[in-house]
Amino acid sequence: MMKCEIIRDLLPSYIEKLTSAESNEEIEEHLKSCADCKACLSEMCADVNDPQIKAILEKNETEIKPFLKLKRRTGKIVAATVLICILFSGGLFAYSNMTWTPSSSDVDIVYEKNGDIADLIVIPKKNNTNLAISIEGSARCGVDSLATLEANHTGFFSKNPRVNAYFSYTFIDKNTVYGLDGKPYTLKDDDILKIQFKDKTLEYRIKDLYDGKTLNLD
Repeated sequence: MMKCEIIRDLLPSYIEKLTSAESNEEIEEHLKSCADCKACLSEMCADVNDPQIKAILEKNETEIKPFLKLKRRTGKIVAATVLICILFSGGLFAYSNMTWTPSSSDVDIVYEKNGDIADLIVIPKKNNTNLAISIEGSARCGVDSLATLEANHTGFFSKNPRVNAYFSYTFIDKNTVYGLDGKPYTLKDDDILKIQFKDKTLEYRIKDLYDGKTLNLD
């Protein structure tokens, strides 16, 4: 049971019907057995019914109503803003984690030779695109294997708008390259690099990468 002091503190709100249903039950149960609080309630109700006080209360209610409406409207705006932020964050997460296999028309392929190192560079044509390589098959030096390209978005705030993919070979001479294990590997005429795109597979004879003169980059 609530103490009389608490009940009397709640009575003004009780009269104005601002207390909760649970509080109302406690107050009304207390009033059944407490004559002093019941008398206090009667006095408060008499005061509220006084014409001057009633006019003041009605004026206050009129002045407060716009603020209550503004509070409810602000609450709805905040809730809508939070929902939009959640949807935007979810969409951004899905955008960043989406992957696909690019078509050959989505990239440019460039050949470069720096000293003994020959590179095939696959460059995405669109910004905010990252290319990664997945190789299946032999890992001796990247020959007799199929390289599949995988693309994903780099993100709106990335410092690098496009990330290229590289296929590199370090030649000892035209017929020999270093394998992934660091040991020399003698190339065969039919050792090729296969690059799998969504629409087709491109093949490059690795010996041709030594000077790049016979490469068809289309």
